[in-house]
Amino acid sequence: MRILITEEALQSGTGHWPSYIGDIAAALRSSGDDVDVATHRAATGNVLTRVGGTPWFSRNCWVDPRSQGGVGGILHNFGFKKEVLSWLSGHAPYDWICALTMRLQHLLAFALLARSGAVPKKTRFFLLFVQGFGRYAGHGKPTEFPENLSTKLARFSFSLMSGSVQSGRVILAAETKGMQDELQRFTGLPVTLAPHPVEFQLSRESRDASRDGRSEPELQSDSSFRSQVGLPGRYSVSVASGLDFDPSSSPSVHPVHPVAASGSGSRPSTLDPRPSTQPITFTITCPGFARHEKGTDLFQEAIRILLARPDADDFRFVLQWPEPFAMPDGTMLGPDPSLVEDPRVEFLNQNLNSEEYASLLARTDLIVLPYRRKSYHHRVSRVAIEAEKMGIPIIYTEGTWSGEVADLSGCGVQIAEERPDSVADAIVKAVAEFPFLKEKARNGAASVSAFHSVATLRKILQNE
Repeated sequence: MRILITEEALQSGTGHWPSYIGDIAAALRSSGDDVDVATHRAATGNVLTRVGGTPWFSRNCWVDPRSQGGVGGILHNFGFKKEVLSWLSGHAPYDWICALTMRLQHLLAFALLARSGAVPKKTRFFLLFVQGFGRYAGHGKPTEFPENLSTKLARFSFSLMSGSVQSGRVILAAETKGMQDELQRFTGLPVTLAPHPVEFQLSRESRDASRDGRSEPELQSDSSFRSQVGLPGRYSVSVASGLDFDPSSSPSVHPVHPVAASGSGSRPSTLDPRPSTQPITFTITCPGFARHEKGTDLFQEAIRILLARPDADDFRFVLQWPEPFAMPDGTMLGPDPSLVEDPRVEFLNQNLNSEEYASLLARTDLIVLPYRRKSYHHRVSRVAIEAEKMGIPIIYTEGTWSGEVADLSGCGVQIAEERPDSVADAIVKAVAEFPFLKEKARNGAASVSAFHSVATLRKILQNE
């Protein structure tokens, strides 16, 4: 198959999109497909190398202020359409044009492209929606659709696209059953459930060997600290917002004190190898940048609850908290200083590369995903997929998408309510049932790996 992936957001290299799309493109190429990736024209050299891309698009609708709002979004659609047509005019016909992060700023453009005589008839469109048009209405309730300019533009675009979807020229797709249901209710059109391919792999044998103290990757952890507000590690670019954190505007940040990298009394990083003589404990990890929507504040308070228990020394906790984050009241939250000083709690202060991330998973027994439903009811958690593929049991908030991957693997412990005590209760339950959960996770890992793969994506493209 000849495939064009259009991704204007591939620009600065922040976030997981370069590795996500790069892995998809590489796996497709390894399967014999001819794949082009059109990126933002200002994409960094590292991004272009990672995805095998070509700089092309003039705007990134995620960050360009000209592409925001009703008028800005409409103008972005027409500019995007023009640039896609310009690309197509200089290349041999494609079997598929794939948009893997569909937004409203692309929807009208693809509706018009699907009807355009300038696009070869053999070319089809695979449009994957990571965002919908609904509004969270509460746990267990279907999303609601507001009536505003955005939803009116979306409905109009889908009406233009309706014939192309019905004929099979356009494939609408979603990565979660919740988003699939939302789009089908909103559009009245069929929506395909697609995988979120994760090609990252750490063999369970390697992970178990590391957990038993028999082997461990040798890694260098970042022990540098900035002096600003006493915060550890590289408090730099926010993956979620793409904006630099300004500590001067955040007086409510909890100060954090650097941990010595070496010497007596220092506490080793969780990324450093542990001596094989260390007593067995449960390492409980919450990967991914700390955020309110990810429930990091709930997990931190749950840790305080668990460390007050008689069996507190059985626990080791790891959080990735490279910068403070905003709470709903506008204050900024950083790690609790008392936990920073506790040897049973480790705060990772840097962006983890793939080797460091693999090392972290290699020593992890349980992964906690205390995500808030409002943000994650239909939103994919890449961490959940990676954990289940590795055979690591997950603890997740009931009513979030992570439940879908837990169902797929047959393993997971639910957090009943978005409260610290509920998070703590779920952790205690998971520890008590760990041998059973570990076996279930190991047995279910193959199902997760099989579905959330490029092979599944290729089957959709070949069979549709």
